[in-house]
Amino acid sequence: MGKCAHHHPRPGVQSTANLTKGGITVLSIRSHAQTQNGGRTASLLSVAVLTAAVLLSQTQNAVADEPGQISTLTVDGEGFNQSNADLVLNFDTSISAVQVEDVLQSIGVDPLSLHVDGSQATATSMAQQSTSVMPTSAPSARLSVTATPMAGPTGGASLRCNQYYSWADGNGTYTLQHACGGTTAPWSYRIAAPLQSVIVGNVSESGMSWTRNGTAMPRQAPHTVGASYLFHGTYNPAPDGSHILYQDTISFRHNISGGGSGIISFNGDFNLSSVPPCGSGGPC
Repeated sequence: MGKCAHHHPRPGVQSTANLTKGGITVLSIRSHAQTQNGGRTASLLSVAVLTAAVLLSQTQNAVADEPGQISTLTVDGEGFNQSNADLVLNFDTSISAVQVEDVLQSIGVDPLSLHVDGSQATATSMAQQSTSVMPTSAPSARLSVTATPMAGPTGGASLRCNQYYSWADGNGTYTLQHACGGTTAPWSYRIAAPLQSVIVGNVSESGMSWTRNGTAMPRQAPHTVGASYLFHGTYNPAPDGSHILYQDTISFRHNISGGGSGIISFNGDFNLSSVPPCGSGGPC
């Protein structure tokens, strides 16, 4: 007599499927189905994997569509108290994060650091200082010397008289001079040549704003001129012992990566001393 065949419900079927990309598991799905139909289990698992694949694909596409678009690039000059300049470039059409270094190269900036945060990118560049004696008889003849500004009493460095100072970074060069016993201090600023090359049309200078010993002085004349112009003016009055704070801005249009606008802001803080240069009566 043959044995009767009894069909018992199978326990729950548990299966795991992995979704891989490039040999790496990027998503693992565990399916548990209370059914006797192994085909149904496989079918449910397939649907789950297919759904996960679609969701993963959508996520990857969303990331690819937003690679980090930069609308504003700021170049911070790591300058001195006496002179520091910052550059802000705005883009009419946002650029990708990977284009930022190309933009910096196009304006001659080799950044010490570069930081991208959302639609903002900030690069830091190094400034350089040079000094030379300012002869009274032949202003065009300058003898290079090594001179470190002394610590100032009210914030900025103390600059010696009868000495020509120059501070430069990737944005431009600021100069200052003051005669011993004099009552004025002429200054100048010129945009760096690589930056000049990407400027379209004229630039607009706001006019030098400055204070002397904490008192606001009249704003100096603004200019709308070509990019290669040597901006210049005079702090007047500015006798020995004057503490000067200043700020000026230059705005322009540029042709980088589809074009946009830019602003250079240069500022500083210094004291005019009555101490002559080393070797010309002053301490070394």
